Amino acid sequence: MFRKMNESDREAALGFLIEDLAYNVFCFGDIENFGFEAPFLDVWGDYSDQDTLRSILLRYYTHYLIAAPGNDFDQAGAVRILQTATSPWYMSGKEEIVKRLAPLAGLTYLRYQYLAELDPLIEEKSQPEYPVEWATRETIHEVFALMNTIVEFNFNKDSTDSFLQNLESGTGRTVFMKMSGGVVSSASSAAENSRSAMIVGVCTAPEFRGKGYASYCMVQLCRTLIDDDKRVFLFYDNPAAGRIYKRIGFRDIGRWAMAFQKE
Repeated sequence: MFRKMNESDREAALGFLIEDLAYNVFCFGDIENFGFEAPFLDVWGDYSDQDTLRSILLRYYTHYLIAAPGNDFDQAGAVRILQTATSPWYMSGKEEIVKRLAPLAGLTYLRYQYLAELDPLIEEKSQPEYPVEWATRETIHEVFALMNTIVEFNFNKDSTDSFLQNLESGTGRTVFMKMSGGVVSSASSAAENSRSAMIVGVCTAPEFRGKGYASYCMVQLCRTLIDDDKRVFLFYDNPAAGRIYKRIGFRDIGRWAMAFQKE
């Protein structure tokens, strides 16, 4: 049965999530960094009859995340919570769990991704050095200008708000490369916490692709995260991108799914 969690549940929630940190990076980071009272965050815990925590459902703005090791949890209770969400909203989690919950909650469009972990970082010694910058509040909008040109990103106001939230809260950082006066490639982290981080927003302007710029930005970013003793993860669904990530040192460890309302 689900109930709303609060600050007194912090230790139990984080202890539950860290058991499968690869799949729970976002939930772990959101609770550790923002607690239970932030206006953009809600957390529900699902407890068995023996008062054992079985799953966690978390809302971050319009994104709902389900954290559960398997299907042994209050699925009907999760659906009831999801059905109170206001549109537009979406959910994500382990592939097998999202596939089961999504149609029950009225989400009919599913997108599948691979989950990969960096182990270890591989740096090409022959790769040339490029000048890169770390985004600030003043320069992040230059990166947004690039992201707005990437069709696959579907970049919108929610995306902008999320990147700004990450930057201002210290839960994410962005490295980028400029040429001819504009940003041509970038890579970002999100959900940074004491244990881990997720790589997001890896992109290069179409006319500058195939030159290794995104890989270079990623290596600089991953190096700083490793220096901070964080495990590094990412999602991908493009096989070509997957091959690039694997050359950097990422390896597939599982499958992830995102579910949306049909437009």
